[in-house]
Amino acid sequence: MRNKTKLDKSFLSMVATLAIPMILQQLVETFVGLADSMMVSSYSQLGVSAVQVASQWEWVSTSLSFGICSGVGIYVAQFFGSKDYANLKKSFGLMLLLSLLVALPFTLAAVFFPEVICGFYIADKAVIAEASYYLVLTALSYVFVMISFTYNYTYRCIGKTKVTMYVSSLVVLLNCLLNYLLIFGRLGLPEMGVAGAGMGTLLSRAIGSLIFFVYSRMTSQVFIGKFNEMFKINLATYKPLFIRILPTVANEGLFGLGQSLFVKAFGMLGATAIASVAIADRISNIFFMVIWAIVSAVQAIIGAELGRNNIKKAQEYASMFMRLGVYTTIILGIGLLITAFPSVHLLYGNESPIVQEAAAYILMAYAVKICLRLFNAVIFGFLRAGGDTKYLAFLDSGILYLVGIPLAFFCVGVLHLNIVIAVLIVQIEQAVRIYLAYRRYKAGYWLSNITGDIAS
Repeated sequence: MRNKTKLDKSFLSMVATLAIPMILQQLVETFVGLADSMMVSSYSQLGVSAVQVASQWEWVSTSLSFGICSGVGIYVAQFFGSKDYANLKKSFGLMLLLSLLVALPFTLAAVFFPEVICGFYIADKAVIAEASYYLVLTALSYVFVMISFTYNYTYRCIGKTKVTMYVSSLVVLLNCLLNYLLIFGRLGLPEMGVAGAGMGTLLSRAIGSLIFFVYSRMTSQVFIGKFNEMFKINLATYKPLFIRILPTVANEGLFGLGQSLFVKAFGMLGATAIASVAIADRISNIFFMVIWAIVSAVQAIIGAELGRNNIKKAQEYASMFMRLGVYTTIILGIGLLITAFPSVHLLYGNESPIVQEAAAYILMAYAVKICLRLFNAVIFGFLRAGGDTKYLAFLDSGILYLVGIPLAFFCVGVLHLNIVIAVLIVQIEQAVRIYLAYRRYKAGYWLSNITGDIAS
């Protein structure tokens, strides 16, 4: 067994091939996000809080889209592994249509009721005013977000992560440039402040979705076909797919809403707490991006092996991923502890000392979070790759609403703890998840080829 779980060169090479392009892509996205946040922070003292509040609505909508892409992506990875390209094309078309249907109501609600949405998370009227302008502009980009997200996720599921790296990196760099020009009014453009960040985001996202569309058509990707090949879907035939992905979609939607409720809870402590959490989130993304890269590799590798009915090989790779997770958590946790204070002072030195100190201590608390989150994400990747979606929904949303959110509101609203202690205590939720997820992983319910659900 020891030889089977050893991190041999072939396994590490396969993971690196998939994960490194994603890490590079997310590294660019993270640093550009940091740059955007720093620009907003330097322009307005309320800027960081405003963007954090406005972004929660998008977080909920993209979580639903992620649920769709994750659910259908199970089939994409396994159809690709079994070389069933006809159903692969239909799965992509279904993923795209469902994601666009999600975007529409969220866009309309944000455009017509921005103050109501932002006011849900914080009572500060000045923050609400700033956030509302940003929300309206970014909401107009939700359609483009869903298009790009669908293409991005599909490329990851078939192992072509370099494509997503190049396109996404180009888009985020363009976003950073446009944000700079529009926030501060450079090159003759109007000075729009926080709203300029929203306009830059809208324009760059529109360009990004167009690039994905044109490139995929020009290169004749295996998931691209004629209109009737992609969008003429027999609902009766695909009924098992809908049944299987429904828990994933519901779970991700509830999870996204739940994460935004943390902002609601912390918003009870005021704009300073919101800003501190936002800064900590931005910086910690540098470390968390490694997690999402590994998880994408998990779903692509494990899903393909299950699609080929290589159950034994899938088990061996899963054991290797668990071992890889141990080594990775140690490195990431130590790195986050060491860099917490220096990174906050270096990147957000213009913020008040109170905000800086709180953000740094929150980052140190995230060292615990990142270790637990990595193991959860890896094991969740196994369960998702094998279609164990119902139990996954319970783990994600059930534990969030039964443990995480009640803890957050109890710590803030009843015990009146400071933001740092509250963030640390809430990590109990991650510990509960990891215990239950590991038990499910050992039970082996995820070791399943689900491509037989759908007739060719």
